[in-house]
Amino acid sequence: MDLVHPGAPPPAPEAGAAGSGPSGLALRARSARAPLLGSASVRAGGTGRAPSGAAALQALRAGVIALALVFVLPQPAVADPAPAPASPNAPASPSDLASPTALATAPALAPATASALARLDDPDPRARILAARTLAHDPAALDPLAARLAKESDPALRRALTDALARLPLSEEALVAAVRQSPQPAARAFAAHSLGRAGTVAALTALLAATADADTLVRKEAYQALGASGDRAALDALVRAAVRDPAAGCREAAAAAAERLAAAP
Repeated sequence: MDLVHPGAPPPAPEAGAAGSGPSGLALRARSARAPLLGSASVRAGGTGRAPSGAAALQALRAGVIALALVFVLPQPAVADPAPAPASPNAPASPSDLASPTALATAPALAPATASALARLDDPDPRARILAARTLAHDPAALDPLAARLAKESDPALRRALTDALARLPLSEEALVAAVRQSPQPAARAFAAHSLGRAGTVAALTALLAATADADTLVRKEAYQALGASGDRAALDALVRAAVRDPAAGCREAAAAAAERLAAAP
């Protein structure tokens, strides 16, 4: 063991110990050791003289222990803040409306409709078909039916859902509201298709607005419905869409609808 002379200054850190830099580990060791050495000098007589060898060695050991505690003791963990609870009054997004839970618990649905929506996931295929037929009696089932049809892969259930949509007792006012406001593209497309037979100013206005819908299926149904309406007031809009619509299928539908209107008596 190397002994430190009582009057000798503290040894300088070795060059090889600079892995954390002179301003890192070495400076922290000095800051932990310096107060203890000063207090030992005061205890030696209060005259500022260098402490004895035993006192200096004791102070050095205390500094090493203090330094070790700095690096060894674990720091208290900071817990992540708990997420804020969702507001019960927050509006549901379109993706929420498509989920089975949201569809079955929508406040606007009658109990029988909510029960039928839940049975669309029944393991028995016959129970699913019967549930789809039950939904055909409630106009409020338009959005849930369209949402389920958009993601359903079973051919038999798809046919039952399509038939249920066609048999919904929807007024013209409800169809106009659906083509303008429904969050489900399939519901907007169905409403546009149905309005082609209305022959009213409100229906024509809603269909012309639907030609600017972001969904290609909705625009295509709107073009076809305008062509079936027999109203030449839609001819200019169809001719423009036949050239400007970004989707090729929609352009073809608009061109065919324009030809149909132009040939109408």
